[in-house]
Amino acid sequence: MALPPRPLNPPNSTPLAVKIGSQDFAKSVRKRKARAAAQHRTYSIYIIELSRACSKQPCALAPLYVGQTAHTPEHRFAQHKAGGILAAPKVHKFGIKLRLDLMKGIGPMSTRRAAEAMEKMVAEALTRTGHRVFWG
Repeated sequence: MALPPRPLNPPNSTPLAVKIGSQDFAKSVRKRKARAAAQHRTYSIYIIELSRACSKQPCALAPLYVGQTAHTPEHRFAQHKAGGILAAPKVHKFGIKLRLDLMKGIGPMSTRRAAEAMEKMVAEALTRTGHRVFWG
């Protein structure tokens, strides 16, 4: 006499296929949302004036920090000033203000790679004009 087949799941439990399927579905939804957000994301270059105390080398022009962000420059400056893992130490300690006058006409960029390249170009251009520039 053959025994009846055993159920895969114990009684009163959620079937294994439903658990795995719902996890896979949730993961795919998160991936789609992240991809959609990345497609609509724009990046900006921001320039922050630093206190002259940030460097022991004397400089004629104010020292600057150049960065790139997917947030607004104001939001990113606030993150730096708040400290923590997202803050550059020099900006947290010595950041004075955003230099909106120097940021005019730069960006926005549609990819992070383009923003990083632009960040480097802006930092190099400001260095050539005589500023002490920190970036990256």
